[in-house]
Amino acid sequence: SGYLEAEDIVLTAAHVIYNTEYDVWGYNIQFHPAQHGSGDQYDTAGNYKPANVIDMAISQEYVDLPDWEPDQDWAILTVDKNLGDQYGTFGLSGEPYVNQNLTLAGYPETGAGYQYTSTGRVTAVVNDLYFEHTNYSEHGYSGGPVYDANGTAFGIFTTIRGGGASAQSGSTRFAAWLFDMIIQACNESAARW
Repeated sequence: SGYLEAEDIVLTAAHVIYNTEYDVWGYNIQFHPAQHGSGDQYDTAGNYKPANVIDMAISQEYVDLPDWEPDQDWAILTVDKNLGDQYGTFGLSGEPYVNQNLTLAGYPETGAGYQYTSTGRVTAVVNDLYFEHTNYSEHGYSGGPVYDANGTAFGIFTTIRGGGASAQSGSTRFAAWLFDMIIQACNESAARW
């Protein structure tokens, strides 16, 4: 999963792009905006709409660390199409707070290509790059937005800890330096289109 933050900027989890266990990078990466189901998706003009990833910034700490770290699990992708004008983009905030109600969206592996959402609340702001929340999640939600009712993203979904009723979901949040990096990418995107 991933989400549009600007016309051609997609945020996702680093582990969607790079597997630390096997030291393997994704290749021929495509972003399918607003996918609904497993078939090819078309826009209102009848054009096939996936966008190709042409550039990326990924946490070097995530790549270099011997063990996967959820608070370094972020990637900023640039795609080859202006998708934001047609599909919309999320706002951005670096300040989640305990008991805040948030929604998680993504494409779980069991979802057959359909997007699902779950609501929950923030249970802990662990540090400037990570927070935990009660949203239901499973594999495939990784990289999806964690956002409020106004469409403001507070994080990139990265982790599931535990199981059953005691499960905790976790997300990378936008520390000031990461927030600034994303804003710079968004400003460059606006200048391109």
